[in-house]
Amino acid sequence: MTGAGARPPDGPWGVREARLVLHSGRQGVAIARALHVLERTEQRGATAVREVAEAKLQRLLALLAARVPHYRQVFLERGLEPRGAGVDLAQLPVLAKATVRAHPEALRAEGAGRRTLPISTGGSTGEPLRLLADVESLAWGLAAQWRGRAWAGVGVGSRGVLLAGRGQASRLGSLRLRLLGALPWRMPEGDERAARATLEVLERVRPAYVASNPSTLGFLEEAARALGRGLAVPVMFSTGELLDAGLRERLHRTFGARVFDQYGCNEVTSLAYECEQGRLHVTEEHAVLEVVDDAGRAVRDRSGRILVTDLDNLAMPLVRYEVGDVGVLSSKPCPCGRPHQVLLRLEGRMQDVLRGPGGRRLAAFDLAGVFRGLLAIRAYQLQQVALDRVELRYVGDERAAATEVAAVRRFVLERLGPSVTVAVERRDAIALTPRGKSRFVIGLPPEASERP
Repeated sequence: MTGAGARPPDGPWGVREARLVLHSGRQGVAIARALHVLERTEQRGATAVREVAEAKLQRLLALLAARVPHYRQVFLERGLEPRGAGVDLAQLPVLAKATVRAHPEALRAEGAGRRTLPISTGGSTGEPLRLLADVESLAWGLAAQWRGRAWAGVGVGSRGVLLAGRGQASRLGSLRLRLLGALPWRMPEGDERAARATLEVLERVRPAYVASNPSTLGFLEEAARALGRGLAVPVMFSTGELLDAGLRERLHRTFGARVFDQYGCNEVTSLAYECEQGRLHVTEEHAVLEVVDDAGRAVRDRSGRILVTDLDNLAMPLVRYEVGDVGVLSSKPCPCGRPHQVLLRLEGRMQDVLRGPGGRRLAAFDLAGVFRGLLAIRAYQLQQVALDRVELRYVGDERAAATEVAAVRRFVLERLGPSVTVAVERRDAIALTPRGKSRFVIGLPPEASERP
């Protein structure tokens, strides 16, 4: 079943592994093997996690020195050991998206071409970023996803619905997903007929989980509440956007769902998964996640820029890659007992921060509490168009929302200072990004793409 020459997974072979192979073929074997490693390291504790990560890091550093032109030059210029031995990750520069976009060939490992796939990401700016991914890296990312879902009681084969606001799986893709228990379903936001059909499907399928981005989950919740549909969904997975506490509470109230957040990016896939204690655990066996301040120094328990190193992509290594997000790494372990680092919270993208005179700032995360109890404002967006001007756009009845609008405006002025103007505009809908995502805070672009 595993195919000629394929190495079977290290660990017990069962229905779960068979499903993975039927769905993904040879890659399914790699996913199953990686999943066994992830489960084993979690059980054995922090030392086992660090051993896997360190072995991969040393392999990666040796590859950078020997086969990646960009890093051969970096090692030479910085006087680092030319074979990569003993090199500290912090000695390497931050990798900006602009560098990846301008010099993709120099970042590709010489001889890489076997078992690789091209991937493309549009990012929040819509500028394409074309990368080369190692199939092994993709397998580790998918394995991490299944481990993260298991923390919510969802396994391979559990009945689920994958909600998408845009795009649609092919017939073959849908059949393959069904082998994993998943039903792909399209529900464009704002389409009430599609929302009604989706609720009917959920009532018929009675899934163990529903997975989508917060915008789509929010629209589903609004539709269920408006139609008075008493529908139970045990688990909801949220990914792709910042999940605010208000939406989490509404999903729980309307569907009875336990909501689990996931953090990742197209470039490196799985980065962190939420446990039952509500904390995101970094997938350390697959990626190194750092949080640094504006000077490039590592920080804990306070917000900073997120840097990511993919330990498994040996085709086009992304090392200390700045994904453009802001978050907080905790110095304390999680009460759940899992051995991984805790990503205490995500505060959104670097451009999801409003700035005021004198270094004042207001992150998307800080606004979550303000919007948590809103009733008259159904959707909103804050965009900074100049250092002294912020535009608040909202969806809702103008008279009914007047008090809530005034409260939001007052909060913004308190944080950014009275010299900032907050202009208010009522709209029928808030536009999504070209990739179908919602951005409720849009700050000014960073002043420089390259940082220390």
